[in-house]
Amino acid sequence: MALTAAGTVGLDAAQDVLSLVDHGVSRTRQAAGLGRQQLRVVMPSKLPEALTVKTRNLAALGDADVDLV
Repeated sequence: MALTAAGTVGLDAAQDVLSLVDHGVSRTRQAAGLGRQQLRVVMPSKLPEALTVKTRNLAALGDADVDLV
């Protein structure tokens, strides 16, 4: 299966709309004091250790709670 040209345009537009809605909800929650932003990083169990170590630096982000799994 492949999207038609019109389907590709529709998909892009839908992704843009959903991104804007998600951003709006996030800003609204922050303004209402409903918690800090969260960043969840899930790493495959077979990820090489060298890559795992590099991603641990994400925990240094100050404005978000970071959950590494």
